[in-house]
Amino acid sequence: MADPGFLEHLLFIVDSLIKQKDSSYSVEVDRSDPDKILLVNGPNQKEDEIGRVTINIEDNTCNIPFLTIEEGYRGRKLGILLLLYGMLRAKIVHPNITEYKLDDNSDNRNKTKQNIYINVGFVEDNPEEGPEKTATFENFLSSALEQIASLSTSAGIKKRTKHKRKTKRNLRHKIKRSRNKQSKSRSPHSS
Repeated sequence: MADPGFLEHLLFIVDSLIKQKDSSYSVEVDRSDPDKILLVNGPNQKEDEIGRVTINIEDNTCNIPFLTIEEGYRGRKLGILLLLYGMLRAKIVHPNITEYKLDDNSDNRNKTKQNIYINVGFVEDNPEEGPEKTATFENFLSSALEQIASLSTSAGIKKRTKHKRKTKRNLRHKIKRSRNKQSKSRSPHSS
């Protein structure tokens, strides 16, 4: 199980990356429905909403039935950032989550490089039967760390200060450690 403090730190980084896109952006839990996480561009949740992810928890599964970014705000990586935020927040609030599920009805469903769900660790359950995708928490975390590191670099974080370069190195180190732990937990133990 992932350390809650580490997950909260990742959530903070994702929130910071969203604010770097535009300082007026904020991520908020919908006051009328706590299963909805909103991306807002202004002070009024309903009038200024530019994106939304809906999260439903069932046993140890986090279902994501809905993710959208308003047309004029697409192409800025806000969709992947909002998805990361929602999935991390779900794991923090519900630490027993072991997998995430969704239906991918997006236009980029079959385009691996452009599909944000594949980029955060989702794989198709059965391509012939429909658009369902599943990600284990471990696959999500590994992919999330890679995406956060990549988005941090593209946002210019790497270039700003020695401290931020160190943060990038630490993220890479944590990715490597996470992968090592995953491979060790899958290999049989010998006496």
